Amino acid sequence: MTTTPADGTPHSGPNNKRSSKKMASSQSLNHLLNFSLPPRQTHQYQSLPRRRKPGAQQAVWNKERFLNAQYRFVMNPSGDYTVHFADPDIYFQWHDILQIIVPRSSALASASGSLVQATHEEGVTSCPICLSPPTAPRMTKCGHVFCFPCILHYLNTSDNLKWVRCPICFDSVNERQLKAVKWIDNTLCIDDEDDTVPTASSSSASAENPMVSTPTPGTQLRMRLMQRPQITTLALPRSRTWPSDLLPPHQAPFHFLPDVHAFAKFMLATPSALIADLTADLDDLATERRMLASMKDDLGVNFVDAADAKVRHQIEKATALETPQLKEAIEAAHHALEQIEGHARCSIGGRAE
Repeated sequence: MTTTPADGTPHSGPNNKRSSKKMASSQSLNHLLNFSLPPRQTHQYQSLPRRRKPGAQQAVWNKERFLNAQYRFVMNPSGDYTVHFADPDIYFQWHDILQIIVPRSSALASASGSLVQATHEEGVTSCPICLSPPTAPRMTKCGHVFCFPCILHYLNTSDNLKWVRCPICFDSVNERQLKAVKWIDNTLCIDDEDDTVPTASSSSASAENPMVSTPTPGTQLRMRLMQRPQITTLALPRSRTWPSDLLPPHQAPFHFLPDVHAFAKFMLATPSALIADLTADLDDLATERRMLASMKDDLGVNFVDAADAKVRHQIEKATALETPQLKEAIEAAHHALEQIEGHARCSIGGRAE
């Protein structure tokens, strides 16, 4: 409220005093202090490292770690794998791996980048390129399974002769890193008195298995107790053959020893087994070639022939593995197997009496 006296001079009330204080406080006095703001600098804040909480670790996807944890391996018999018995997290050298064992009835098989055909049994993967069950299957270092002819065709389409991008994960792929895949059928419905173990097949078309791969209502599921001795990573089902003094827990076992092929993380290959699996790949390639020839697919036939030639070269390399030292080691392992089986039969006979 403003009052005007008789001389005409206005007097400010409480409201006018408050508004005058606001106007005085809103005026800039920087010019009296000779003060000015520095020029604005443009920083690339996105290039600065982000602050993280103490103890927080950044998750890194490691494909080599995934392969080492999820699959089992058939190794070169001339390699030294002593360190792998002390630490299971040590990666296997890729050049020492001869075959990669992949279970058919596993979700991991279908999650490795391949599609599952509804017309085939569960767990049989399909090549991501031709969408058919893989012929002479080969796995890349990033963990994806392809037909041998399909991946050779894909590699040939690139101008870079050394490596290409994986069609699934865009990781680097080259021909020398391709590894043979050995499918294994996990048979879960097993009779209590039978020591049947999962059967393996390296070919693309598996034989019909009377056992079921997945448990169904009314079937029996046999569970086996695993045992791992101290200071070793070798774990096998506890049985009449394990643990045994004839099967050293600190030496890489051959694939034909009891329960090794079905349960061991890694095992030694034999030239005869490698040649048998590669010969099965040749049979699959011959079947594929006849089918493509009937369809007059000359380009497909050319890459099947290329895969055939490379498989034959792999057979020659597998034959060259058989040295006198390896032959002696295989014979010693077969002799130990006979002794283990003999002790197991004696224990059964003693229990029966």
